[in-house]
Amino acid sequence: MHPCIQLLVDDFDLEDGEDIHLVNPDDIPHIRQKIYAHLAYGQGALSIRMSSVFFQRFKSFEGGQGITVKRISPFLQLSHQLGEAPPLWLTDALAEKLGLYQRGVLSDELKRLNNSTVKVLALLHSDLLAQDSWQAFCVALQQQTSDFINILKIDVVTAYLHTQLSTFMPIEIVAGFLKNLQGCNDIAEFLRALALEQYWEKLRKVLEQHCWVADIALPARQFSPDLIAQLPELPLQEHQAHDLVVCLCDLLDTVERRIRMDEQKAGVLADFVFVAWPQVLAHLAQLFQDNSDIGTTALRDVLQTMGGDEARKLAVRVNEHLQYAPCEVLPENAPVEQVLDWSERYFSYTLREFLHGREPQNSICQSFSRWVYAQQPRIMRSNADWRSIAPTIEQYLSEDYLVLVFMVDALGAIHADMLERILRERVNDLHIDSRTVFAPLPTLTEVGKAAVLTGQAASEVSSDYEKALRQRYATWLEQPESLKIVKSFRESSEHLDANTRLLVYFENRLDERLHGCLSFAKHREEVEPILKQLTRSLADWVKDAVHLGKKPIILITADHGATTIAQKEACHLTETIIKDRVLQTNEEQAHNLPDDFVFIPGRKPKGYAVPLKRIHFGDTPLTHGGLTPEEVFIPLFTLSREALQADEKIPIKVNVLKPRCPTLEKGWHLELSILPRIRLNKLQLQFNEPFDANTPNYSDLQAHSETKIPLQLVSEQAQSGLTQVDLTLRYLPDKQTTWTSLTVNLSLDLVAPLMQQTQEADNFNKMF
Repeated sequence: MHPCIQLLVDDFDLEDGEDIHLVNPDDIPHIRQKIYAHLAYGQGALSIRMSSVFFQRFKSFEGGQGITVKRISPFLQLSHQLGEAPPLWLTDALAEKLGLYQRGVLSDELKRLNNSTVKVLALLHSDLLAQDSWQAFCVALQQQTSDFINILKIDVVTAYLHTQLSTFMPIEIVAGFLKNLQGCNDIAEFLRALALEQYWEKLRKVLEQHCWVADIALPARQFSPDLIAQLPELPLQEHQAHDLVVCLCDLLDTVERRIRMDEQKAGVLADFVFVAWPQVLAHLAQLFQDNSDIGTTALRDVLQTMGGDEARKLAVRVNEHLQYAPCEVLPENAPVEQVLDWSERYFSYTLREFLHGREPQNSICQSFSRWVYAQQPRIMRSNADWRSIAPTIEQYLSEDYLVLVFMVDALGAIHADMLERILRERVNDLHIDSRTVFAPLPTLTEVGKAAVLTGQAASEVSSDYEKALRQRYATWLEQPESLKIVKSFRESSEHLDANTRLLVYFENRLDERLHGCLSFAKHREEVEPILKQLTRSLADWVKDAVHLGKKPIILITADHGATTIAQKEACHLTETIIKDRVLQTNEEQAHNLPDDFVFIPGRKPKGYAVPLKRIHFGDTPLTHGGLTPEEVFIPLFTLSREALQADEKIPIKVNVLKPRCPTLEKGWHLELSILPRIRLNKLQLQFNEPFDANTPNYSDLQAHSETKIPLQLVSEQAQSGLTQVDLTLRYLPDKQTTWTSLTVNLSLDLVAPLMQQTQEADNFNKMF
């Protein structure tokens, strides 16, 4: 066999399998000697691969007997891989840096494409074509080296990606994304930083929604807020976000502690759960094990939508807790805040019972009915009373908002979860705040609508809604077109006028359809499309407001809720008229009422006999008028284009100027600052037991004008140290005849009297 030597000239390492690969110039003399020896004595083939630079030292062998020279062409190699000549912008050096020669050959389907740019991207990774999935494109992009940035700067590549990525986001966001990508040094790190900022932005929005959380310094933004907001979600693993994981776990601890101390409702925790990372879910699972009160329907729903085994397993645990944890009977003297927390558990329990064709236990309902009837004075002093809604409207009018009020007849708080979900799905550009409010009694439309809208009892206010509204908000409704009333869904397409200050939309379809439903499940099905239609009107009016250069604020509330009751009873009281679930009388006082009825006065000479137990008098099971939680509790949603600070929702701001209160001859010296956000004709201050103070009455307080008040606070009981002191403010807004109450909690450091300090010192010394 004659010797045969092949010299491979390969600048890009496209070939392999050779006998010798020359990479070190010091080896050149040795390899030349090897060639001579093989020509003289060797047999068979010998293959030597080298670069074109090294080949200059072997060029004298070219053409010699038994020697062949093969030059490996990158152009031909790429042509074979792509099925056509490479594009002019793809140099051999760039193809080598990108590792294209090691990528294999395109499929016949891709080879048939008449676009060389697409073929090059497909050779790098087929998901870079961005045809089906933004997430898949990002994963493929992460796998590219920094040399890939060079082809992103080539016009035809940029133009192709602009077109493809515009299916996932607005074209201006595509431009911003590609510009940032072209300017980065490490693609994987850039995508990680961008994804991490998306998650920090989610947390920012949660913290804006819950202003009561202690101030937390978040990392500064590295990218445009518009880019972060409109860019589709990027993949991010837990190990890539250590600081965020620590921050989320700390926040979960904070919120759970506030819930455990009855300072926040349990449902708010769900807002802080927006990642399905193992460490965060494990931390949440431990908190749930230690405090099952955080296991709400809101938390369950969030976990169910996350996906992943860990989130699903925790959702199952929360759901089991909800199913097997019926609501407890309400204590007779429970404070308002405790009742509001209790209502969350009650609605979770009752909603489940209703949807399965059952009813909540009568004993649980009666415990609330007796409480709400007996505790009206306490409710009136709280911020959860229906009378707090009108001052809220007044406050926003005084701050030059365009106020849009949606009065949804029969929208009970039992549907608040559905309303919140729809709002977050359909108007997610607005900040959403919600709370539960006690409705006027009895829970009838004729009582509730005018009362809630004006803050005055139905017996004191005109039944003409327009007249009542103009009287209540006269200061801001000087022109006829300042008030716009939309009486039905058929009129909801009307546009706002330039002078509109207050719009009130009456959505009556829920109540109209309520009495025709035979089951709560059917009623629930009808609620959802009506609420979705409501959001369309809401969005249109917000656009009108912005177009007119106004700040819109939206309040969504109701006059009463509704319940479903199977037990029907005949009316045994004479001279009464059946009004839904109550009996209207022509008497101002109760006479000969059964023990399971209570009497509520109405517009003279009317009154209402209201049953405490779950019975109805009409022909259909769905009804209202009584005192069950699902009839009494109504939602109050506030939507705004900017986040509202928590204290901005209170019409009067009270500040303690010096929390440490020194002792006087009797009691302590206290200095307060009163800042009304609306003009007040009169203001009275009353400290709740066991405290008292000789507080003068104030009159003609201007909006946003601070009044400093020095007081002597006294108590019959010995007090010292940090102490919570309740202060009730009764105020009469300008041009109103009805007083409104607001109770605030002050945290005071009461210095112990000198005699008490001396006694304590003596007691301490006697210990030794």
